[in-house]
Amino acid sequence: MSDREDDILERVLQRVDHPGLEDPGLDLKGDERRLWREYTELSGLLPYALEPVAPRAGRRDELLASARRERFPQDSQRESVRPGASPAPLRHNRRRLSVAMAAALAALSLGLALASGWLARDRALQQRTITALERQLHEIAGTQAELRDTRAELARLRGVFTSAGMRVCPLRPWGERPAQPVARAAVYFDGDRQQWFLAARDLEPCRQGSYYVLWFVVDGKPVAGGSFRPEKGVPVALAAERMPGEMSGAFLTLEPDPAVGAPTGPPILYGEQSEEML
Repeated sequence: MSDREDDILERVLQRVDHPGLEDPGLDLKGDERRLWREYTELSGLLPYALEPVAPRAGRRDELLASARRERFPQDSQRESVRPGASPAPLRHNRRRLSVAMAAALAALSLGLALASGWLARDRALQQRTITALERQLHEIAGTQAELRDTRAELARLRGVFTSAGMRVCPLRPWGERPAQPVARAAVYFDGDRQQWFLAARDLEPCRQGSYYVLWFVVDGKPVAGGSFRPEKGVPVALAAERMPGEMSGAFLTLEPDPAVGAPTGPPILYGEQSEEML
C-alpha cells in the first residue's frame, strides 16, 4: 500500500472516529476520490465481518443495577457504589483495519472479474445464437426462392399441358427381350408452340460415364432432343421450348457421350403413336 493510500485510509478512519467532522475527502480528485469512496463504503461493511465479542464479566449485573436505579431512584441512594474497573476506551487497530479493507477490496475485485467472465460467456452464447438464426434465415430465403421457381415452372407446364394442341407419345420397352422391361416414359408436345416435355420412371441408373439421350424421329432420321442421368427411385422430367421439327416418333438410348450425333445402341424405350390429349 502506498503512502498516498495510507493517507486516504487515515482520513477515512478520522471520519469513522468523529462522524461530526467535515468530510476529510473534499479536496480529493479523480482516482483518489474514487479510492476514498470505496474505503468509506467498506468501512460501513466491516462491522458485519467482525467476530462477536463476549461481554466482560459483571456487565449483566451492571445493566440490571442501572435499570433498577432508573425505575426505583429512592433505592439507588441507599446503594453503595461498587468499586470496579472503568472500561478502557475503545482503541482501533488501524493496521488491522487497513488489512481487512484491502482484503475486502481484493474480494470485490475477484467478484467483478467473475461477473465479467460470466457476461463474456453469455455474450458469446448470444452471438452464436444470432449466427445460427441468420443461417436459418438465409436457408429459408433460399427455399422460398426455389419455391418461387418451382411455382413458375409448374405454371409454365400447366400452360403446356392444357393447350388445345397438346399431344402425347407413349414410350414402351423396345424389342422382344427388352433391356429394361419395367421402364416407362411419355413425350408430351405441342406442335403449335414448339414445346415438348418428357416424363419417365423406373429407368435404371446410368453406368459411370453414360447418359440417356432422347431422340426425335424427324423425316425418318433421329435428332437428339436432350440428355439426362436419372437417380434411382426419382422420376425424370425433361423439357425444352423448341421442337427439332415435325416428329413421327421418339425413343431413348443409353450413350457414352451426351453430344453424340447419332444413336450408338439399340433403343431402351420407343414410341411412334401420338394421341391428342384434349
